[in-house]
Amino acid sequence: MKRLKFILVDQDRPRAAAISEALGRHGRGVTVAESLADLVHEPAARSVILTADEGGAIPRVVERLKQFRVGAKVIAFAEDPSPHQIVKALAAGAADYLHWPCDAASIVAAAHAATAAND
Repeated sequence: MKRLKFILVDQDRPRAAAISEALGRHGRGVTVAESLADLVHEPAARSVILTADEGGAIPRVVERLKQFRVGAKVIAFAEDPSPHQIVKALAAGAADYLHWPCDAASIVAAAHAATAAND
């Protein structure tokens, strides 16, 4: 099984640093993009795009991935999301939704589950 590539889209720098550090301690590298505009290069099919669910980001990220035509998966996260927010993100195409804060093991487990169909 090929190793997953994590791309984090989050404008909250302290939170992005915490996620990157947690995944790093779990042996996972993370590319941080502060905005959707930073996703300028085509992500690999084995990429997982961790996206903060803020300001309608999830539908925009999913649409961007459709333009690239790759099998990268989006995992949304937010602190204290409403059920409506979670359903809306999943309906837009997110593969999973995590409640922040969460640990690296939860992120990695969600990523493997989201990409299992690609294996």
